[in-house]
Amino acid sequence: MIQLCQTGPDVEAEATQGRSRFHEWFGDCPPSTGPNFDEILRVTDRLQITDRAKVATPVNWRPGERGIIPPSIPDEQARTLFPQGWEAKKPYLRYVEVQ
Repeated sequence: MIQLCQTGPDVEAEATQGRSRFHEWFGDCPPSTGPNFDEILRVTDRLQITDRAKVATPVNWRPGERGIIPPSIPDEQARTLFPQGWEAKKPYLRYVEVQ
């Protein structure tokens, strides 16, 4: 679970791991405008799916797009985590559908 907390123009998120994960992305927003709310939602979705599904997400990832199985997960373990299969562009680049 991720809990958002906005104090002025800053936005911080605390995940179940107990560490702030947004501050480095949004901490440099101009005080007059603050962060883009659409970007906050996108990053929140991204953090939740990477925690839940054990996938990496490419830059500008949006909900409904494919994730990437991290190279640190061997094929044998990936078969149990992702029984629906994946598309391998390279041995280290395996795309998988995630919900």
